[in-house]
Amino acid sequence: MDVSSCGLCEKQLRHLVSPFLDHYHALLYLNISENPGRLPASFLPGILCNLYQIRHLNLHGSLQADGDVSETLVPFEILDRLTNLEKLDISGFLVGRILPGCPLSLTDACP
Repeated sequence: MDVSSCGLCEKQLRHLVSPFLDHYHALLYLNISENPGRLPASFLPGILCNLYQIRHLNLHGSLQADGDVSETLVPFEILDRLTNLEKLDISGFLVGRILPGCPLSLTDACP
């Protein structure tokens, strides 16, 4: 399923991804990249736990920290179960909010 660059907001992304927490175990391809909305990073382990057959998962620019960023984004135990996974893109992970005029996503790195 490819819904990249569809202009989805956070609420729409949550609505789209929420069924993956319980269903759609056989999905092979999911791309939600390049949408303005971002999902809390805490959603990722729940999604990955249930996508047993996933081969390609593109979440580029779709995740935002929602708590302690020192925690592992994707625990190894979950990745180890994804035996069919060929490509995982979680680049563009937003750690903090972006301040105007700041080229970084880390708020404490800005003046």
